[in-house]
Amino acid sequence: MKKEEIRHIAEISKLYFTDEELDGIVKDFSDTMDLIDKIKESKIQCDPTFHTNKLPNRLRDDEVRPSLDRDDATRNADSVKYGYFEIIKFVE
Repeated sequence: MKKEEIRHIAEISKLYFTDEELDGIVKDFSDTMDLIDKIKESKIQCDPTFHTNKLPNRLRDDEVRPSLDRDDATRNADSVKYGYFEIIKFVE
């Protein structure tokens, strides 16, 4: 992969690198892609596995049960707004 292609991908990802950093990334990326190509060339035959053991599923059945009402659930909350937990907005 060329330096300009990596720079373009980095800009899309909102990542910014110096030219020296990009040179290192180009080398590392090329080495990684070469390794992936070598792995793809290997001829390995194995059956795909879904579960590694023969144990049956031990999960319980879902049951509808009563739960806390809204007032009980929010009783000890630091801040409640419109009957729900109020949290700090950290994403705009």
